[in-house]
Amino acid sequence: MEKFEPYIAGRQVDLADAAETPLVNPASCEVWGVSLVSTRAASQAIDAAVEAMESEAWRGLPLQERANAMRRLAQLAEAHAAEFTRLESLVTGKLAKATLGEGAHVAETLNYFAGQADALSGRLVELAPTTEGKVIHEPVGVVVGITPFNGSLSLGIWKVAPALAMGNAIVLKPPSAAPGSSILLAKLAAEAGFPPGVLSVVPGEAEVAELLVDDPRVALVSFTGSTGVARKVGARVTGRLGRFVCETGGKSPQIVFADADLDRAADGVSQGIFSNAGQSCIAGSRLLVEESVAEEFLRKLDERVARVRTGEMSDPESTMGPLASERQYARVTGYLERALGEGAELRAQGEVPAGPGYFVTPTVLIDRARSTTAWRTELSLIHISEPTRRS
Repeated sequence: MEKFEPYIAGRQVDLADAAETPLVNPASCEVWGVSLVSTRAASQAIDAAVEAMESEAWRGLPLQERANAMRRLAQLAEAHAAEFTRLESLVTGKLAKATLGEGAHVAETLNYFAGQADALSGRLVELAPTTEGKVIHEPVGVVVGITPFNGSLSLGIWKVAPALAMGNAIVLKPPSAAPGSSILLAKLAAEAGFPPGVLSVVPGEAEVAELLVDDPRVALVSFTGSTGVARKVGARVTGRLGRFVCETGGKSPQIVFADADLDRAADGVSQGIFSNAGQSCIAGSRLLVEESVAEEFLRKLDERVARVRTGEMSDPESTMGPLASERQYARVTGYLERALGEGAELRAQGEVPAGPGYFVTPTVLIDRARSTTAWRTELSLIHISEPTRRS
């Protein structure tokens, strides 16, 4: 049984209030680990970040040395690519072959922003014939990064790398059910030579997030997740005059016109929704097809749905894995039932393996009125299709 604890480099973490979250393999429903969640640890992480921002070890680190530390972390990420792949696949349901590039993605992002740190410099601006102004770049301070279950590593590094490059300290909060890859990243950062408190990880849910975003010592919160939660988090942060940036959900349409290569379009539409079992903010979960080719195109899509092989993440024959959790499974199947009750037509369904696991059959629905809740709501896996006239 693996155990994942909040990580604050250089500190003994206070876990007196820790609660356990079981980590469940979404393909087998077996518990393989436990995640410890602690609000005390979250408060400690901010304390450590504030101290790091005030320390000469981080504040006084030359830009070149900061960039070199990022490059060392990039090398370590590549060396631990297999472990990143394992951890991401176990908590998200992503196919192992789809997560093989996670370590390389982390390294590429770190190396890119290390280059930005190298190039960081001030400049003089002429304000008047006898007056010049100097523009300098300073870190904003303590940053909090909040990541979702379906990409805590890939989305987390987009928050961590620029924060480190600009000299900030960052506290990363992945979901309690997806802590492993973020904690591994923080441990590798310590190994790469980053001072204590510069990068900490505190897994958790609402209670931990609220403590982090409400703390007046946090200068900026970067959030990735649902639009509804983003509004709430943004209101809390900006209400205390903090800075807030966010990336929220989507309901992305895929559009097919009559002059398209229908075979290639069907391949793209299938990949666009069934990749990662649709658990992506850029999943193409709505489909608009020009009426004159709608039936021909949908027949081609039916064929591709039938070829989707849903299975265990490490199985090389699998082309779609399970949903990440029981909660996701209940949500998706609930919306499917609701859509059928609201008048959607079932066009096509694939198959799922017998036995345990949070597997949902790949599904195509027709919603001619474009009025069902599933049509309007960001939702993994459910593919809503609608023949459309071209004006």
